[in-house]
Amino acid sequence: MEPTEEVFFQVQELKEAIQELKEQIKEMQSINEVQQESITSLIALSQKQTTVIEQQTSVIQQLVSR
Repeated sequence: MEPTEEVFFQVQELKEAIQELKEQIKEMQSINEVQQESITSLIALSQKQTTVIEQQTSVIQQLVSR
């Protein structure tokens, strides 16, 4: 193989490797978005649960103080 052919072959391999990495990055970004949505949902659920607990505590305190 001539040096120019070898260099061309190496460049092609690098291009393919770069393309694979770009695809992996896109997949990771998609996974990250889904995880972020899940985290946001969990935070919202936790806040709702906190509100319910606060309401229950208030009712219990009212019942106890009667």
